[in-house]
Amino acid sequence: HEVDIVEMDRTSSFRDMKRARPDAKLQAVDPIHKAFEAIFYNHGRPLFGDADVRRAMTHAIDRERILQQVIAPGSGSVMDGPVETKFWAYGGANHLKYDPQKAIELLQDSGWQDANDTGILGRGGRNFSFELLFPKGSLTSEKLIRVIKMNLNNIGVDVRPVPVELKELVQRMRLGAYDAALFSQPFESTPDDFYAVFHSESIALGFNMLRYENRQVDRNISFLYGITEPARALPIYQQLQLLLSRDQPCTFLFNFEREYIAYDPRFQNIGLPGSALNSPASWYILTDPR
Repeated sequence: HEVDIVEMDRTSSFRDMKRARPDAKLQAVDPIHKAFEAIFYNHGRPLFGDADVRRAMTHAIDRERILQQVIAPGSGSVMDGPVETKFWAYGGANHLKYDPQKAIELLQDSGWQDANDTGILGRGGRNFSFELLFPKGSLTSEKLIRVIKMNLNNIGVDVRPVPVELKELVQRMRLGAYDAALFSQPFESTPDDFYAVFHSESIALGFNMLRYENRQVDRNISFLYGITEPARALPIYQQLQLLLSRDQPCTFLFNFEREYIAYDPRFQNIGLPGSALNSPASWYILTDPR
C-alpha cells in the first residue's frame, strides 16, 4: 500500500496484483511512448550482412506465439516494419509469416549447411552462432529470449543469450560491440525518427545502431523532408515500409498498442480506459469515498 500508481510489468499477473492489493483498480491505457520491439542485427558483422539471412531469422521466429504467451493479451500486434497500424500512411509492407522451412531454404541458398551433422549450420569453417544481448532483470525479455532461442535452434542456429544492464546494452549497440540485441526502439513515424534509426548518415551519430545502409531507403527518407502535402508523402512512406520489410534490417517483433496500470482507487481523473493518461497535474484524491 505504498505505491499510488504503477505501470504493470508486461508479464505481471492481474490475479497476483489483486492478491497484493484487492482494492487496486486496473486499467488499460494508450502507451505514453510509441516503440517497437525487435531483434537488432549488427550489419557491421559479416554474419548479418545478407538480407536473405535476416529474412530467414524472421521466418524462423513464431511472433504470434510471442503475442499469445509472453505479453499481456490484447496489448500488442505483430509488426512487419517500424510503422504502427494507426499511422495515417500505414501500408505497403510485406508480411513474413512464421515458416521454419522457408527459413532453412533461405539459409541453405546463402551457403549455410549442416555438413557435420551436428544440428548447427556452418559455412566457410564457422558455425552460425552469435551472442544475443537482452536487458537484464526483465521477465518479459527473459521469456522472449527463451522462445527466440528455441525457434532459432530448431533451424540450426546457435544463439547464446547474454543479459546485460540496459545502459550497457545501449552503449554496446552504439559502439557496434555486439552481434544482435533484443531492444525496444522508441519510434514515431516521422522523417526524424526514420532518419535516426535507418539512415546511413546516422551511423556516425550513434543513432543508427544497426549500422544499416540502403541507398534507396536513404533517398526516400531524405525526400520526406520538406514535403507537407499528405498525397505526395503517402507513396514515399509506403515504399519505405516495403523496402524495410523486404530488407529486414532487424526482425520486427511487435509493438504495444496498450499498456496496463494499477492505481489507488482514491485517485480520480486518471483518464478514460483505453485512452492516454491525463496529466498528473489534473489528478486528485477522493478523500471521502462516500
